[in-house]
Amino acid sequence: MKSKKSRMISVLLMSTMFTAQMGMFPVHAENNLPASFDLRSSGLVSSVKMQTSQDSLNLEPFQNAWAFSVINAIETNHMKSNPMIDLSEGYVSYYMRSENFGYPFNTGMDDAMQETGLLTNWVGAVEEQNPINSDFSLKEVQNESKYHVTDVSYYFSSDRENIKSAIASGHAVSARYTHTEYCYNEEHNSYYLNWDVAENQESVLHSVSIVGWDDNFPAEYFNAKPNENGAWLVKNCWGTDWGDGGYFWISYAEKLSDVYSIESEKAQANMNLFQYDDYGVSAMMTIPDAKGSAYYSNIFTADTSQWITSIMTVGLQTDYDISVYTGITDPKNPTSGTLSATKQVTFEKMGYHTIPLDTPIFVEKGTTFSIVSKSNGNDIPCECATHTEWTNADGIKHISDSIFSRELLNRDFAENQSFYSADGINWKDMYSLPEQVVETTSNSPDNETVITFQSVTTNQYGNVSLKAITQDAGTVNFSVTDDYLKVGTPIELTNYENANIYYSIDDKGFTKYESPIVFSGDMTITAYTETPDKSVTMHFQEMTPMISSLLCTENGHSKYAVATNEKNVFHYVTNSGTRKISIMPILDGTITCNGETILSGKSVDISVSAGMESFQFEVANEGMTSTYQLIVEESEPSEKDPFQVGDINEDGRVDASDASLILIYAAEMGAGDTPSYASANWKNRADFNRINDINASDSSALLTYAAQLGAGE
Repeated sequence: MKSKKSRMISVLLMSTMFTAQMGMFPVHAENNLPASFDLRSSGLVSSVKMQTSQDSLNLEPFQNAWAFSVINAIETNHMKSNPMIDLSEGYVSYYMRSENFGYPFNTGMDDAMQETGLLTNWVGAVEEQNPINSDFSLKEVQNESKYHVTDVSYYFSSDRENIKSAIASGHAVSARYTHTEYCYNEEHNSYYLNWDVAENQESVLHSVSIVGWDDNFPAEYFNAKPNENGAWLVKNCWGTDWGDGGYFWISYAEKLSDVYSIESEKAQANMNLFQYDDYGVSAMMTIPDAKGSAYYSNIFTADTSQWITSIMTVGLQTDYDISVYTGITDPKNPTSGTLSATKQVTFEKMGYHTIPLDTPIFVEKGTTFSIVSKSNGNDIPCECATHTEWTNADGIKHISDSIFSRELLNRDFAENQSFYSADGINWKDMYSLPEQVVETTSNSPDNETVITFQSVTTNQYGNVSLKAITQDAGTVNFSVTDDYLKVGTPIELTNYENANIYYSIDDKGFTKYESPIVFSGDMTITAYTETPDKSVTMHFQEMTPMISSLLCTENGHSKYAVATNEKNVFHYVTNSGTRKISIMPILDGTITCNGETILSGKSVDISVSAGMESFQFEVANEGMTSTYQLIVEESEPSEKDPFQVGDINEDGRVDASDASLILIYAAEMGAGDTPSYASANWKNRADFNRINDINASDSSALLTYAAQLGAGE
């Protein structure tokens, strides 16, 4: 996380212009949603992670919570077809800072435009175990991506119905808020920012995932009472011992920023992304001569023979006409070729949109083609870098550059790439646009001749945000790309050339494809059209009801049971003397244990015996069943370090005297002193919340725990 008192005002035009444009086209979802909703109940939330686990990638002190938020969103998109999906937050964090194509290390990742710009550039979503290679080019990283972000929808914080609609349709929604510990309520795991409560303490901008809501969450549950009931259910990335197993509630009244949902799809073989806006859109440029319609275009050269399958652009909530021209004859005129495809679309949400062509268009290697977009308005999406110099009344000059700097903009910017037009006939090169200079002066209200503020802002526009998605000629496409399939699922093989296809199952020889392959169990299918060296291989596993994660909680502390090498077996180790734990499974279906039904996302208590005990679960979904086993094992106190968390004075009890010692130690550490009680394991004893920080919250949690023990709970 990146600490700051308040967010620096950005000179980028993007947020302001999008906000103004969005206000012109209000969208309201139908209010037919329940009063409360939780994606965990559908099994569509992956396990809670610990943000600091990325320290090994040398990302600190740069904020990377956004990576956990967007990866969670992509995982949620695909958990229905792959409950065990586990993508790498470290990978996307690392390459967002790549020296070859990412943002410099001296800037913070504090803007949704930066995040989504690179995500729609196919940077990011790979499996957790995927290695990082610092020498990779952008193309190599794109080729590694297992999932492609295809669409992004932006929301206002107050746009609750549309945010709820996105969540209810199976999408985790990314959001950013200002966090200070003084506004966090530990009893109810709730948060609402109030600076009177925060007392101007240190705060951080932090990214989270919204995964549910409760319209009736009481306003009284917050440290400072908001003016209404209701809260968002939020998944955090500070581990399972923070909040309620890693989750907490944010008031509806909280002013969230950078709120967006994403769509993604599993990458097909031999896909290509043609674009010039490597960092995505950062402004909407107004074309002064446009009269209700603005045109923008990119001209590309095909590096292989391939098929144009879809177009991606950034759009407001209005109508667009998309055209594809092939065989461009004039490198400065995007419409000088043959009109090969047209598509009319209406965007209901503001953001990135992928538009499939009705019929893929073939382009030969070495030929040029263009994508042209006509918008119902005078603005076009593009890159923009801003440099501002200003002088206050103190006479000191200040300089500010946008995070998307002129250096980044000019890295690959050249003529004959991006164009704009007011009429679709007369085109101008974006590269020839002069910089725009805006001067601002403010005078003292007491003396008009005294200048109190003076600034000069220089805006440089770059490439337009218009991309072409293609696939290499001769590629075999599979009708299904899910990792897990139900037995009996037909798998069709096609190619755009309508050429003969040959396939093999589990390397047992190639056969000419004539009818769909019926999935009968785990299998690997390899297929090709021209030669085996251009083959495509897909591996499919049998879909059965699966538990994606199993959270176990004891004595106020939570951690996940570990999946063992044995199929469908989890293992959890309790503290010595524990006789009761609660478990919360995440799955798409139901669990039956000892005749009782356990629902996904709900915690239930189970009694555990001394030593080792095994629990059998029957998991069911859509007529399918499977069996799981949870092995609970009691740990033995270590002879070298026998201690109980919370037992600060080592008297064998956890009580108020221990809570008092925690406060003393926290105060001593705050003063830079070594705590007077400095046994080898005192930090482990005092860190009751298990978040690697010892403070008053540990003392409070310990008192609550001691009271529960005293009540026999």
